[in-house]
Amino acid sequence: MHNAEANTDAGDEEELPPNVSSAINYERGDIEKGFAEADAVVELFIDSQTVHQGYIETQVALAVPDRSDRFTIYTSTQGAFHGRQKVATTLGISIEDVNIVPMPVGGGFGGKFVLIEPLVAAAARTVNRPVLLQYTRTDDFLAGNPAPECEIRIKLGAKKSGEITAIESDMIFDSGARSGSPLSIAAISMGSYYRFPNMRIKGFEAQTHKPSSGAYRAPGAQQGTFAIESAMDEMARKLGLDELEFRLMNCCEEGDERPNGSPWPKIGLRQTLEALQAHPAWQNRSVARAAGKGIGVAVGG
Repeated sequence: MHNAEANTDAGDEEELPPNVSSAINYERGDIEKGFAEADAVVELFIDSQTVHQGYIETQVALAVPDRSDRFTIYTSTQGAFHGRQKVATTLGISIEDVNIVPMPVGGGFGGKFVLIEPLVAAAARTVNRPVLLQYTRTDDFLAGNPAPECEIRIKLGAKKSGEITAIESDMIFDSGARSGSPLSIAAISMGSYYRFPNMRIKGFEAQTHKPSSGAYRAPGAQQGTFAIESAMDEMARKLGLDELEFRLMNCCEEGDERPNGSPWPKIGLRQTLEALQAHPAWQNRSVARAAGKGIGVAVGG
């Protein structure tokens, strides 16, 4: 899910600070040579703050034990099977002894993939009675699992013709008190939409005294995508090229290699861009822009 292959780490052997829980380093070609061949270079710094998912219903779960040390968990969840496994592992019981009953979810957006269910089940086991826990809004802000803060530096090089020659990026994700940020997914997303003959994408996941991070609508993909697409727009303007045509010149197709070495399957990116290029909204963008309407293009996936 969300390019799960990106969870394969690749990194240099280097001594990391004690609060760095993971690191990635994706390299290809000769980065110095790539930038030396570039006629134009764009450098951007992008930061994204911690963002709570903003669901209306707060975290809530009810755990009901029976006389056979089995548990039924009624919970507002997006991950029933994952929750069942986590409760069983936490209590040290068989997964067959845990029954998760997903209730109608009052919003989740990635923030309800198991948080309080193991705690509530453990409490119910301790007192041998049903236990209900529902966060207040303040509880949810203080002890939820929001999308992580991150900082991204990106450098892009290209020739006058529009051919991209190199990409370099450094990124840091703040995973809070526990590891598990979407660092690798961000790096894979950044380096996968276009053909980069020379690449270096490095990243670190840092742990801090903040709530642990969680998912929020394509975790990691939005940060990595925003960075590369911003750089692509800046480069197109710098070279005096049409933004969509610049993307078509460099877009990946079936068989092209992603940063982690795996080839793209059939993705239809070129066909999608070509369809957008022929669309009236793009063909008439100058008219729309003259009327004060924003017309733009970006790739994401």
